[in-house]
Formats: sequence, structure tokens, C-alpha cells
Amino acid sequence: STVMMPRISYYFAKDEKDKIKEYMLKSYRFALFLGFPICFGLIGISSNLVPWFYGSGYDKVATLLNLSSFLVIAIGLSNITGVQYLVPTMQQDKLTISVIIGAVINFICNLVLIPIWYSSGAMLASVIAEFSVTVVQFRYVRKQLNLKKIIAYVPKYLISSLLMLVLLIIEDQYLTSSVISTLIMIVSGAFLYFIGLLVMREKLLLEFFGQLKSKVQVYLKKNDYFKEKYLPKNRQYIASIIDYIDVFYDYTFSSSKHIDAKYKYKVVAKINAQYKVDTNSIKQVWQDEYVLS
Repeated sequence: STVMMPRISYYFAKDEKDKIKEYMLKSYRFALFLGFPICFGLIGISSNLVPWFYGSGYDKVATLLNLSSFLVIAIGLSNITGVQYLVPTMQQDKLTISVIIGAVINFICNLVLIPIWYSSGAMLASVIAEFSVTVVQFRYVRKQLNLKKIIAYVPKYLISSLLMLVLLIIEDQYLTSSVISTLIMIVSGAFLYFIGLLVMREKLLLEFFGQLKSKVQVYLKKNDYFKEKYLPKNRQYIASIIDYIDVFYDYTFSSSKHIDAKYKYKVVAKINAQYKVDTNSIKQVWQDEYVLS
């Protein structure tokens, strides 16, 4: 929210709706990407975690943990819709209404479920209330955002998470309750989840492998200003004391389909000469580009 709110506000002020939709879809995708494995992962490790973490006599905590794990998905989605979208786009009234509806549903569900299932009833009421908030918010934004695309993200994450859950349930039958056992379950479950996504060619993972990795080192002549031999990128440099510049870059491209592709690339250095007019403004006096390779 700290990162996305000002970004969405910026694009909203410029009326760039396509950019808003693009960033919102990325946020939803990332929330589902993490939310599903955390949810089903907690369900899978709860019976192994609770005995050594809480001690004897707290067996029911495992049930409460299983129920509360679904809050990760519900709160994640409602946070994105409410805080990251409705607030910066001046629709706070809709956020308020959704929260009030959730509070009313929570109150009613508590009255019904707590006498029947006690603490489990209270937890189930919270889950129902949080999902109701998400549903109400989705209803408000259904004409503003592409909900079909958001729903289309679910199957891969759900399938991989369920496969992970099956593995954790099997491991729980053979591993005793301990810190080491829980860590083994977490690592193995996460490994299977990511392998499942890779097998299904999940684009979010493939995008991670298609990013440019670069490093710039500006080597300096002997001078009275800097003790370092070189400066990293995104620093201010004094041209007269620059000796040479080393540029390291690596780009890995991955595709979800077999394609016959040709490509060209070039590395361009953009040099800007600027000076500060005052504390609030910078004036550019010169700019040029150099093709390095």
C-alpha cells in the first residue's frame, strides 16, 4: 500500500486509466501468488506447529489456525481493492460501506455461530465477514477493473497450493512435532509450489527470469574528493576525475511458448549535466547519448 497508493493517485490525477488497471492487476496477481500458498501452507503445517510452539493442551489452536488461514486471501484482496484503489481514486465512501457491511455480517454470524462452535464459530464468522467485504468491493469495481482476469489467475495458484497441501499432509503422518520437522515441511512445500507453477508456465515466475541485471562502476582518477576507487550507478559524478566506466549486464529471456524469434539490442549511456538552482529545483544544461555496444 505504501508503494502503490501514491502511484495509483498519480495516474488517477493524470486520468491514465490503463496504467491504473495494469498496476492493479499486478497487485492482485502478486497477492494471489503469495496468498494461496500461505493459506494452504498454514493448514498443512498447523498440526505439526501447534504442539511444539504452544505446548500441550492447545490442540484446538490448530483448528483455529486452519480457519484463520483463509483470512490471508480475503484481507489481501480487500486491502488491494480498498486501500490501494478506492482510496486513491476518491471512492472512500464505497470502502466505508464495505467495511460497515462486513462489521454487520460479522456481528450477526457471531450471534449465530459462537453458541454452536464457540471459538471456532467466532473465527468462522471473521472469515465470512472478511470475504463479504471483498465481495462488496469487487461489486463496486466490477465495471472499473477486469475481474475476469483476476479470477483467471486463481486456478494455477490453487492447483499448486493443493498439491503442496497434499504433500504436507503426507509428511505430517511421518514427522514428529518439532521445529526441524516444521521447517522441513515449509521448505519442501514451498519447493513443490514453485515447481508446480513452473510446470504450468506461470508468467509471473517467468517474468522474474526475464529481467535485466546490470551493474555500473565509474572508476575514478586519484583525487581529493573520494576515497573509493569507483562509484556505483545513480550517483553524481565529476567528469574531470572519471578514469573509465565498467558496465556489466545480463538479460535472460524466457517464453511460455516455443517461438522463432530474432532480436537486436544495444546498450545506450544517457548523460545528463545538471545543477541545483535551489533546494527545490534542478536545471538541466546538457544531455547526450552514447551507444556503448
